[in-house]
Amino acid sequence: MLKHIFEKELKDEYNIDEIVLIPTFYLFPNSIRFEIGTGEIFTGIFKNSKIDFLRSMRRVNPKYKVNAAKRAIVLLNSIDLTDNLLIVIDCMGDIQKISKYYEKSFNSHELKELAIYNDYPYTYNETIERLMYKCSKENIDFETLFESIVESDFVGLAFISKVFIFDLDKHIMVSFYDDRGMDVVAKNLESIRGLYEEHDDWILQYDKEEIDRKFNK
Repeated sequence: MLKHIFEKELKDEYNIDEIVLIPTFYLFPNSIRFEIGTGEIFTGIFKNSKIDFLRSMRRVNPKYKVNAAKRAIVLLNSIDLTDNLLIVIDCMGDIQKISKYYEKSFNSHELKELAIYNDYPYTYNETIERLMYKCSKENIDFETLFESIVESDFVGLAFISKVFIFDLDKHIMVSFYDDRGMDVVAKNLESIRGLYEEHDDWILQYDKEEIDRKFNK
């Protein structure tokens, strides 16, 4: 059921068949890319050896993680999501471990579903599993969800994941891919103009010129 809703939303509202494992921003014309992580990532200084570097990766600066999550939440609040949400988590790795890791972000959910995609493009093993949750906004702990996404890059977890939040009423999609950034996509560019204007200083500099052109044609 949720797989059908997900695929129908992509096809009917965004005119695309699949979200491949490349940055979402580059797949959709009506999109913005925001920088999320700012400041010092690690606590302490690591030496040149690989072992010291890996040890340092486990000491993520708590302020970095919290601030990245807070910035993501500010962006979500600016979008003003409805209660008709579909959360999709792309998983490559131990699905039971990933499910348990993210489950703490949901107070409850109307539906949960696991969808398996074989012959998936741009992956090493050509298979990807998707956890899907249908929930209302009030039943998602976004701060925990976003902190989990940031943390998963640094604590040695043996999986890769990417989280998509679909607002099925506004037809806006949020892709928080890791600590570096968040992509926001819309069916109608004007529906995210306010987001662009309000948080212009948070737009990722690498893509800012292209994003400015979209909104100032």
